[in-house]
Amino acid sequence: RAPRVWHLERMQKRRKGRISGVPDLSQLREEPEVYFEKHRVAVERHDFEARVMASWGLIARGVESIPYLHRMLESESPDAREDAAGAYGWMARNDPSIVDHLLDALDGESDLQVVDSLVSSLGQLRDRRAIGPLAQIVLSPSTDGDTRHTAIQSLARIARRRFDKAADPRGAATAWLASHGHSAPQEDEER
Repeated sequence: RAPRVWHLERMQKRRKGRISGVPDLSQLREEPEVYFEKHRVAVERHDFEARVMASWGLIARGVESIPYLHRMLESESPDAREDAAGAYGWMARNDPSIVDHLLDALDGESDLQVVDSLVSSLGQLRDRRAIGPLAQIVLSPSTDGDTRHTAIQSLARIARRRFDKAADPRGAATAWLASHGHSAPQEDEER
């Protein structure tokens, strides 16, 4: 599986003080339910561009979008769940309800792209409650390599460590986890 990061996160290169690929969010003024509906239709039609713009609309509406993002996170569609997780990461609001929803969603998620998006958003939110679930992903021998890499990056954000600069990033993350009371899970779940 080729590495895939949530589509909005790929656009984070800065150019002239603005993040390239990010629309002018001040122009996205419709109510969040309008963007939610546009997103739902875009997912049904497999219209990636419309999904992206609807996601930006939800991000632009900020806290008003949270109930709609919660609904998307509980959707049967992996695309909707992935986009909701990514939008939370972009909003970077360290609201306990957001982190709780992301952790709950991560616990029951099997789609690897959605897991990667959830893990990435948890890292962006930098809430220490995510350390335990991230530790399980990092330490599990059955974790997909891309997912483990994303979990190590998110753990690094939360722990304020540069595991990526170590000769063995996984080893550095594992050592940090062990020094903070986290060890390999007894019963390994498939991730």
